[in-house]
Amino acid sequence: MARTFQTRIPRPHLVTVHAVRVDWPVPDSPHLPERGTRERAVIDRFVAEGAMRDVVTEQEVRIAYEVFDGERQSLGLVWKPWITGINCAGEWMTYQRGCYVGTDRLPYRYSRSLTEAVQELARREHRRLQDAEGGRRRRADARALAGLTHG
Repeated sequence: MARTFQTRIPRPHLVTVHAVRVDWPVPDSPHLPERGTRERAVIDRFVAEGAMRDVVTEQEVRIAYEVFDGERQSLGLVWKPWITGINCAGEWMTYQRGCYVGTDRLPYRYSRSLTEAVQELARREHRRLQDAEGGRRRRADARALAGLTHG
């Protein structure tokens, strides 16, 4: 089951972002931290403690989505454990390239909803592409300037 989200990012492949539901736990996702790290131990603890059970089906309820851009490139993994703290309902946890992704915006430094989590992944990808383009532009300018002064 895929869900579609719209962003305001002016890149054709990031205007529409898709979240595809995946089974949890996702054992070999490149977006989760490596096994043996402290952060992965926390995730494994969430998985080991079990999740809320659906009263009708008696199945564990965990929700996980892999997020794709318009070119079907994976942007990250978003999942919602049953709890994230003592007496606290689970919040959407977002991971990208082995690192936890939170937001810098106050009052919350983590994603509050699936929509916010997906849009944060798209914003981070846009920022990464901007930085890469800026670096290429600066290197080209430096080469052009060196050609003028030494040529």
